Amino acid sequence: MTDDDQYFVQFRRSLAGNKAGGGARRKANHERAQAPVRTALARVLRVHTDERAWRRGADGEERVAQSLSRLPHGWYVFHDLTVGSRGANLDHVVIGPGGVFVLNTKNLTGNVWIAERAFLHNGRKTNYLPAAKREGQIATQRLSRAAGLPIVAMPVLVVFADRITIKAPPADARIVEGVNIRRWLARQATVLAPDQAIAVANAADDPSTWISRPDK
Repeated sequence: MTDDDQYFVQFRRSLAGNKAGGGARRKANHERAQAPVRTALARVLRVHTDERAWRRGADGEERVAQSLSRLPHGWYVFHDLTVGSRGANLDHVVIGPGGVFVLNTKNLTGNVWIAERAFLHNGRKTNYLPAAKREGQIATQRLSRAAGLPIVAMPVLVVFADRITIKAPPADARIVEGVNIRRWLARQATVLAPDQAIAVANAADDPSTWISRPDK
């Protein structure tokens, strides 16, 4: 070690500055760059494309982030978290007095119909419920290990749609309309003390929590 080395301090990257919808926006831009004319024509004709799906997804995540920014003191919000090495992504992780929540935003057009184990979009089955359940399990495992606390991360599907019908509450995730997400979170019963919320938030802010193998 040289004399200069003893004054070198390496700071880890903070995830608190991640922009909501960043991953989806990058994918939309990539699709548009690959076929700019086709993308422009599809926009005019309102044809479904991958670019449109990613763009609407990013728009929805940004709307949710704007609402979450108005949560009261004591809540911590993280966006667009990359998990593992295969490109998996968590839209939002929210930590506060009411607990730990993994939010997956769905910015949809048309009708949504939801039952205990089914999420239909315009009559078509989706994998949204099992995917949300898996995201909750991932966050529970990784944050509990990193924070040294036995926490449970609740999966939440935040839905924007023209019409939402909930026939029965799903078993695998909570369903919250996008316009209500901030109020819904703020109304949750207190389950985490301030120091516990800070410990979990510090774990969420550390990239190694999400990138490293969960058994390490």
